[in-house]
Amino acid sequence: MPFPSLESFLDHYRDEEKCSSFLVQLKWPDGFRCSECHCGRAYVVIARRLPLFECANCRRQHSLTTGTVMERSRTPLRKWFVAIYLFSDARSGLNAVRLSQAIKVTYKTAWLMLHKLREALIREDNERLLDGIVRVQGGAYGAPFNPYTEKDPQRHPLLAGGSVCDTGEVANLRLTIVEPQHIQDNGYISHLGEQAFIRRNVSSTASEVQSLRFRLHMSRFRPLVRCIADFGHWASATYRGLGRQYLQAYANEFTFRYNSRHQGDSMLARIFQLCASTASAPSLRSITLKYRLS
Repeated sequence: MPFPSLESFLDHYRDEEKCSSFLVQLKWPDGFRCSECHCGRAYVVIARRLPLFECANCRRQHSLTTGTVMERSRTPLRKWFVAIYLFSDARSGLNAVRLSQAIKVTYKTAWLMLHKLREALIREDNERLLDGIVRVQGGAYGAPFNPYTEKDPQRHPLLAGGSVCDTGEVANLRLTIVEPQHIQDNGYISHLGEQAFIRRNVSSTASEVQSLRFRLHMSRFRPLVRCIADFGHWASATYRGLGRQYLQAYANEFTFRYNSRHQGDSMLARIFQLCASTASAPSLRSITLKYRLS
């Protein structure tokens, strides 16, 4: 799926019909399959903005966007495709202001579209747990007035984990913003928080796991310290700084971009695959509830 420019992408996906045909291929790569009776034949109903597929056996109807990030969206499919292209092509990230200007939608619509795309990326992390030689390092996001004080409302503790390759660099990255219940009164990350991160992100087959939850320590793992710093610089440059509420969503985006670059994956192809198949389609309500501050 190589497109050297946005113009070539727009030329290829020139209308809704072309976009819907590609989405059919992504949704059913081996041909239509009814989710109810598993029949492989369907009638296509075309009296809608997008085609509707009706099972030839049980008559169950299947919307093309059901089970995708585009489910229940009134935004045209082509604008979604352009958003996915821009999201994958922007090395430094894409904010809602730029997207709203590019595809001519409101800021609120662009904001929600980008968060839906970020939700789709989470499956990638779930499929690739840290394995082999694993290092975990404590750190923080934010720029407090006093950089040497752990407890500060502008500092958000986080844990970074990575599989270490032969060169000593991080080949597979995870970033988790630490929940308040795992932050001690003095601002340090608790041992329970550290262990929860390891259980959630590290494979049981990992050959070696070393963890250091303290941000300022002489034995800290420098490659992960650089990753944490890069996350901070990226967030500041692209989003002009971030608050606590949706910080984990942006951390997920950063790790996806990092891992895609280091593993040689095609970001555009992978994002399309993830967006076309979601366990539960994200909505404004589900995203708001998920990241609601306690």
